[in-house]
Amino acid sequence: MRKLIFILCFTHSALLLFSGNVKIKDIKDTNENAGAGDIRYKSESRNITIMNAGPVKYHFRYNYIDDPNYLKINPEAALPRIGDTTASNTGIGLTPAWYENGFIGISVNGSNVFGEVAKIDISDNSQGRVEFTWNMPDGVVKAIFIMPENGDRIFCRVDAGEVKNLKSLNLTFLALPGHRGMQKMLDRWCSTSEHNWQYLSDGAKAKDLDMKSENWILFYDSQDNPLGSAGILFDTEKLQDVQCMPGSMIIKIKISARPECHKVDFVIWGFPDNYKNPETAYDYLNENSGKILKELRNFKF
Repeated sequence: MRKLIFILCFTHSALLLFSGNVKIKDIKDTNENAGAGDIRYKSESRNITIMNAGPVKYHFRYNYIDDPNYLKINPEAALPRIGDTTASNTGIGLTPAWYENGFIGISVNGSNVFGEVAKIDISDNSQGRVEFTWNMPDGVVKAIFIMPENGDRIFCRVDAGEVKNLKSLNLTFLALPGHRGMQKMLDRWCSTSEHNWQYLSDGAKAKDLDMKSENWILFYDSQDNPLGSAGILFDTEKLQDVQCMPGSMIIKIKISARPECHKVDFVIWGFPDNYKNPETAYDYLNENSGKILKELRNFKF
């Protein structure tokens, strides 16, 4: 890929929603970029920040290019280019501690949402709600993220209930906890109630979780943690299997739903170190996972 030169100009719009203690900042940009030969093309970006008066501020990022002029610079590229195309996922980014250029992947009946531009809706009614919708060949797929007022977590649902003849629903997650290895060595860990896997000693081979005893995972770096720790909790009664793959930089999680389950619910966290360091975040999940699972099962999406 040829190096792009600079951004020439942009159009910008911002929306700020308030409801009680929930505040959502939604910034939309259309950028005009210049590449080799002064060829110009447009890119779109959406940055959504949920501030709910709780201890964590969550930031969603969604960027894409769908301008044919881009192909004049990169003729082998496929449009649209959404987020980090090497991630091959939805392109929805999330921080803290998750991958900001695409943290969640969705596949229905073997068809990946990758390469499909999402419709984005946001609302606030005592909680921050961000909803992504894709019109797939077999039906509509949605990813819903809700952050209740004063909470530290996001309740999430991937809904494939409108997909015709749904046979499989698979999810992937990419976590980027800790730091980027600029100052210290990377030392990634994945911890559950039963295991502690370290990339340096255990490698990147997939580790299978026990569906009867492990329903949450915490990701962190033992050397330095300025990006924070990432956590996820799921309802194993709706899942066939969960695999965790520690990497030197990115940690990947693969989740397969049971064939009869058309909706998968989960809870995600980004733990800044000044809120909960890896040790206190581990204790928090280990001591409260049963209570939070009940909240998830009763949550109104």
